[in-house]
Amino acid sequence: MSKDIVGLASSRTAEIVAPKSSLTPCILDDDPAQLEMLSAVIADLGYEAVPTSNPEEALKLVKSGHCRMVLADVHMPGMDGYEFLDLVSRSDPGVHVILMSGVYTLDSALEAIRRGASDFMPKPIDRSRLKKSLDDVAALYDQRRRVRALEEQLLKDLEFHGIVGKGPAMLEVFDFARKVARHYTNVLLVGPTGTGKELVARAIHQISPASQQKLAVCNCSAMVDTLLGSQLFGHVRGAFTGPRTRGRACSSMPTAEQCSWTKWEKLPCRCKRSCCA
Repeated sequence: MSKDIVGLASSRTAEIVAPKSSLTPCILDDDPAQLEMLSAVIADLGYEAVPTSNPEEALKLVKSGHCRMVLADVHMPGMDGYEFLDLVSRSDPGVHVILMSGVYTLDSALEAIRRGASDFMPKPIDRSRLKKSLDDVAALYDQRRRVRALEEQLLKDLEFHGIVGKGPAMLEVFDFARKVARHYTNVLLVGPTGTGKELVARAIHQISPASQQKLAVCNCSAMVDTLLGSQLFGHVRGAFTGPRTRGRACSSMPTAEQCSWTKWEKLPCRCKRSCCA
């Protein structure tokens, strides 16, 4: 039995073991005895570790998102702990890396922290210190997961058919749209340019009885006022100079009830009177 294992066993005290967490720490060490011992201790603390002596395998576990915490030995052949820390920091700065070493100095600890390590632990590993690090990281990721779930739920609650809003005015617009959509009627949406009138019109259509039919959007500002009648109501061949085929009316694509007229205020007054006549 190595003195590292003896040191860890002798520092063990009575404690409340943390419940099983979604945190899966990776143990990177070239010593098989250390891997076995740390895996057993971490399992006893309520976590399931992934032991490996291959830095490349540990990097794959990090990049895949399987392991968000790594306990890495500093002195390893091929790639030492500092090089591994640099690679992890460049790949995913959010991963917590704890470096371990049997030769602990203040300079080496400061160097590890400077490079981005979460902690620098001397061997033999102190059980209580290891438990605190595991619990802190697990609590952090559990909190982030809960916050992400709440954000997704909040976004779902505040989203209305592609429109996201949480202010009282927007919630009132959403409620109004739900009410009028059931009655399959004409709706006048008024507001400055860029406030989302067309989005609201599309949302009303999506929850209306005609949602299975297509919605024809007519941009009035793009229509030529001298040819407005032809664009809105169609024309036959030879109705005026130019058309060689029959023109389909905007108001018939697919039906007048599924048309959204945008930029209505851009039409000249005489055109508005003709359309409303």
